[in-house]
Amino acid sequence: MNPVEAPLTAPAPLAIGRGDELSVGVRARARAAPWALSLGVLFVYLLFPTRNYYWDGIDFALTVEQSRGLGPALIHPHHLLYNVFGYYVYHAFEALGLQVRAVHALQAANALLSALSALLLHRFLSRTLRSTFLSATLTLLFSFSATWWKYSTDADSYVLSVLSLLVCLNLLFAARGPRPWSVALAHSAGMFMHQLAVFFYPVIVLGLLLDGRGLTRRRRLILVLQYSVAASSFTLAVNYFCFHLQTGGYGPADFVAWLTSYVQGPQAYSLGFDWREVVVHTFRGHARLFFGGRFNWLDGLLGLPVLTLLATLIAVASFLVYETFRGFKTIVSSFKSPVALDDKARWAAAACGLWACAYFAFLCFWYPYFTPYRMFYLPALVFLLGAAAVRYDLLRTPRRRRFASMFVAAMALSNFLFFIYPLSHVEKNPAVEMALGMGEAWPAGTVVYYARPNADNELFHYFNPATDWRKLDADPGGSFEETLREVYGRGGGAWLDASALDRMQSSPAGSRWLAEHSAGGRRVELVGGGYRIIFVQVMPSAAAGDAQARDVSRGGGGGLDEDTVE
Repeated sequence: MNPVEAPLTAPAPLAIGRGDELSVGVRARARAAPWALSLGVLFVYLLFPTRNYYWDGIDFALTVEQSRGLGPALIHPHHLLYNVFGYYVYHAFEALGLQVRAVHALQAANALLSALSALLLHRFLSRTLRSTFLSATLTLLFSFSATWWKYSTDADSYVLSVLSLLVCLNLLFAARGPRPWSVALAHSAGMFMHQLAVFFYPVIVLGLLLDGRGLTRRRRLILVLQYSVAASSFTLAVNYFCFHLQTGGYGPADFVAWLTSYVQGPQAYSLGFDWREVVVHTFRGHARLFFGGRFNWLDGLLGLPVLTLLATLIAVASFLVYETFRGFKTIVSSFKSPVALDDKARWAAAACGLWACAYFAFLCFWYPYFTPYRMFYLPALVFLLGAAAVRYDLLRTPRRRRFASMFVAAMALSNFLFFIYPLSHVEKNPAVEMALGMGEAWPAGTVVYYARPNADNELFHYFNPATDWRKLDADPGGSFEETLREVYGRGGGAWLDASALDRMQSSPAGSRWLAEHSAGGRRVELVGGGYRIIFVQVMPSAAAGDAQARDVSRGGGGGLDEDTVE
């Protein structure tokens, strides 16, 4: 370690005069570096899209494909305009002559939006921490953290909403001074994609107060008022318009009920406060935010490239362990002599600290176990790590910078090998694999009956678009018998899902009906490992006894190692 090496700070501005072509080249490379980094991130995302789809994304894709144009069906109270965004993305691919499913179009869009998020985060970090190396390292840490990487290759609204927050952050810390109207528009856009963007409000208020540091207190309060009125008015107006468009109503009480129509009850949300639960979920949630996957997900995928990457990961991890023990004392000593951050870095640290605290406080009471919500303050955590590195001069030597680089590389390799790469294979998601294989059993015209809608049904419906899904009547009788005859008369088939089976079997009469009408029919199931997906074929009573029995069953595999929200 070289004790006389300069600390990690931004280089002094380069004067351009005669013979300064080198300075021009350095500046050009500095400007191009963030774009090259973002394009590299985009390339990796596009190469390995997930096949373990989050159920929300399938719901969005199904809504987009079933929509016959822009209309009320695309509106969702909690993700107000995301389906509208998805509708334009899907049809943009069609306009380009690319025939892709909506879920794949949304995955590609999310990859691009995530790469833009990396670019904006890098820009913010460069302006506040003033270190090219640190900005690039932290941007890669953000981009290849487990949960963010997974959702960047999935179809969901989180990435676009967080991108809007990063736009707000860059506007707040731009060199041009306070721009409350632009920030209000960007923040509203984030809330239109996901309601949780609302908790960024105190961060913007603090940012405007800090950004107006050269102004009087009265002028700074006016800036906050301008933003607050603009953002709240625009957000409520668009929500109210969408509410009226979808329901035809006008009343304030109906509007509030519509806004909260998808809010689940206390049993689902685990309302209340338990310190032990909060501590457990906090540590586990942040660990899963950065690292994810399972070792056994590589079963069946081992080949020379994977083995090479595994060997590389082991070598990098060994280096990190060695360097940690070797330099532990010097790292500890760095905390004894902190250096002062400049004004811009201190203001950014205050804003990001408030950002993390606002979402953390929310998650202490509401969905504390749901890791993907922590993505809403992931950029704040990344910045705070960088601010700590600058304040305690943790990266002042080449050796420590190598350690930081190797740590990010190890994280990225681990997440890729045990999380991203396995989940890019259909066979690692038994439900998707089963849904894709149901085309043989479900020809066009097949009707599937259910008692309760659920995410599994949406998955199977999406990958079998020629099927017709109908809600089962409480007590199927003669009319249902006629319906079955009509379905089979036109060459279709009829099936019951697990919820419909449960309803049938809940009464003696239903059990007798099911035994008569499913005799000789097919049964397809995926039970175990967190799955309970069952489909049973039912037929008119006269046809049931004559049909040939064929039973197809599947054993369960492990589900995605991530929290789920029903």
